[in-house]
Amino acid sequence: MSGSKKIIELGIQELALSGDGVGRYESKVCFVPFSVPGDRLRVRVTRDRKNFSRCRIIEIIEPGRGRRDPPCRYFYKCGGCAWQHMDEEVQLYAKAGILSGSLGIDAVDFTRSGPAFDYRQTARFNLSGSEDGSIMIGSRKPRSHETVDIVSCPVVKPEINSGLEVVRKLLAGAFTGEMELVLSSGSSGTAAVFYSTRALGPEFYRAMERLASAGIKSIILNVDDHRSVISRTGRLIVAGSDGHDLSVPADGFMQACRDTNLEIGSTMREWLEEHDFSGAMELYAGSANLTVSIAPFVKKTITAELDTHAAKAARENIDSRKIRGVTIYGMDALKAYVSYGRKTDLVVLDPPRDGNRDLARAISEGNHRAVVYVSCNPATLARDLKCLETGGYSMVRARGFDMFSQTAHMEAMVLLVRGG
Repeated sequence: MSGSKKIIELGIQELALSGDGVGRYESKVCFVPFSVPGDRLRVRVTRDRKNFSRCRIIEIIEPGRGRRDPPCRYFYKCGGCAWQHMDEEVQLYAKAGILSGSLGIDAVDFTRSGPAFDYRQTARFNLSGSEDGSIMIGSRKPRSHETVDIVSCPVVKPEINSGLEVVRKLLAGAFTGEMELVLSSGSSGTAAVFYSTRALGPEFYRAMERLASAGIKSIILNVDDHRSVISRTGRLIVAGSDGHDLSVPADGFMQACRDTNLEIGSTMREWLEEHDFSGAMELYAGSANLTVSIAPFVKKTITAELDTHAAKAARENIDSRKIRGVTIYGMDALKAYVSYGRKTDLVVLDPPRDGNRDLARAISEGNHRAVVYVSCNPATLARDLKCLETGGYSMVRARGFDMFSQTAHMEAMVLLVRGG
């Protein structure tokens, strides 16, 4: 293919981890956003490289199975979702294929728990204020820095959409420029966290007071990494993986979908019941969301979490459940593992999307019977598992969870045993 304006016909065979459809033309891989396996398309080549091309749909000659009109009016502009144009059955099948392919196995159990819409209990938005006092709130366009202004989002919980409306109304005229906004909802109410890289004027702080009066229970402002709790509390109450109340910092990590988080907890308990572990170390433990499903099944548990606010909440969550034998360290995962975790029976880790290859290498050299790895990125999961395999670990259980319906993202959990 030559030139960025060439038009070709293409059949879509599968979906990539990025969410784009994958077809082939003259032996070259072509990535096509908003396509569905089985689609026959006329596309324009927008970017041509030696090993791949990126294309844009001009015409759907023949639709693939499961193609539908997206329920959200912002879908083709907003970069928040990638798969609303296909039904949930096709989404699940595609995610199962992506995960099993990444893990190098024939098939993997992959399930959804809860609704496909109105499920997200936390979401990040771009927030911008103009000189005329107007407010824009939304997500960026795909592969763009331009914000798509949205009134409501069908993927988030209704309380978050209500929060969007309140923020839009009460922050009008309070600032100019851009910042990030995270809205979350739980049983204790709605939380709003603002991230700005520059100082804000007094009118913005007066707007924060108005937000609190309007019912936003937890408000946190982070200006250039300086954290201020504006409201009476910086916490939010959500459901932990064991189904009971979990107190979390409003600006800390929390799982996107309550029902999927419960399913992960149930799976964790099911896997641990099959073994008799005397001690466990959990890395990237957060506010003890998974700890509450791990600690009851082992005699002693050590956890590590670098975020001091989350580590403090974790202590309170463990104590409120009267779970004994849990030691919590507020420190880096790798440093904590090297200092305290090399000889525990079990290691559980739930790192960010980038994974942690150095940590996986260190764990591979430790003296453990088993490792449970929880991940939201099949690519880095597969990479880190290869490190663990060099230490004699073999994967014996794997399961995928549709934590992020309408997107290509997913959650996965793998159990490895030494010599298995």
